[in-house]
Amino acid sequence: MEIPDFLQTQIREGRVVLFLGAGASMTARNSEGKAPPNSTQLGKLLAARFLGGKYADHPLQQIAEYAISESSLGDVQVFIRNLLEPFLQSRAHDLISTFAWHGLATTNYDRLLEKAYESNPGRVQDLRVLIDNTDRVEENLRGLSNVLLLKLHGCVTRTTNPQCPFILTTEQ
Repeated sequence: MEIPDFLQTQIREGRVVLFLGAGASMTARNSEGKAPPNSTQLGKLLAARFLGGKYADHPLQQIAEYAISESSLGDVQVFIRNLLEPFLQSRAHDLISTFAWHGLATTNYDRLLEKAYESNPGRVQDLRVLIDNTDRVEENLRGLSNVLLLKLHGCVTRTTNPQCPFILTTEQ
């Protein structure tokens, strides 16, 4: 991918907010060399676990809604956490920690970015994660080397707070 010159300058100066969507997790692998599930695969896994395989061909949002209705929000979120937690960050995630960012944002529930920053003693910044309204922005910005990671759809570290669910269904 060709990055325009001005954007390269902005990246070097730490003026860019990096936004990562679901595709950013696809380079991760678990100990068996498998990639994390995409949304279709996650829907099928939820249907198998909570719905006896029914509705597996429906959209993830609908499957998740049915799964939560059949069990609970906590059960579904713990299932997703247990599914995603074994995945390790890729080289791409590690590289992200070597740049100075104005901020980071992701729609992913996983901890791949956090793992990359935690495991890199040469990281350029210290990652501070914001997941819900109780996370204090001012407090997390106190250190000059801190960079905020906004987890827009929730995080596997918070599976029991119904006020901050994973964004899985249309209602959420």
